[in-house]
Amino acid sequence: MVFFDAGETLLRAEPSFPELAAKVIRSRGHQAGSDDVIRTSRELGSHFRRAADEGRTFSASADESKAFWTAFYTDMLGHLGIDDPEAPEVLFQTFSNPDNYGLFDDVLPALDQLQAAGLRLGIISNFEGWLEGLLRRLGILNRFDVVAISGPLAVEKPDPRIFKWAVEQAGVSADRCVHVGDQPYFDAEAATACGLHGVLLDRYGRWPDVREFPVIPTLRELPTVAARLGA
Repeated sequence: MVFFDAGETLLRAEPSFPELAAKVIRSRGHQAGSDDVIRTSRELGSHFRRAADEGRTFSASADESKAFWTAFYTDMLGHLGIDDPEAPEVLFQTFSNPDNYGLFDDVLPALDQLQAAGLRLGIISNFEGWLEGLLRRLGILNRFDVVAISGPLAVEKPDPRIFKWAVEQAGVSADRCVHVGDQPYFDAEAATACGLHGVLLDRYGRWPDVREFPVIPTLRELPTVAARLGA
């Protein structure tokens, strides 16, 4: 069984989070480029880890998702030196619109190859409940035998309960499962702690020092890695 994270693993905002965010900001009369958004977002990346360390979730209900993300966008704009009280809500609505998302170009080839090798597929993702509809719109929902989304389940990675639920639904042992995602702490590390084989997808070269688990730059490498790990 091969499980996938969703955001920034299978799908992304189009053309990308930084480019779309910068476009929204510019449409409101402010100066911002995608490089500015990338830099600021990385500076604010601790928001997610801090929430997990404090026992808070950010996608397990619609209300808390909106509160978390509007606070994130408020901080992002503050780091950019932009004073626009209405912009965080506009950004939240933009990134909550399924029409603004698409698949990475390596997704379908990887899914095809994994399924051709006889592997079953699943999702374990920190995402709001509308992810299922988004996957259906993108034409890949029927590829997955198990879909574990934190919103409907009200439990988020790195909490082991979401991994255990997914593995139980799959009906396979954890050591026959691979989980791939783009975050060391929420994906590869958390999955490994639950007995799965964690694989880190590092599309942008953000994690050059990670050595604890396999690191791949593209999903095209996943079938070979999954076979080696014994999924």
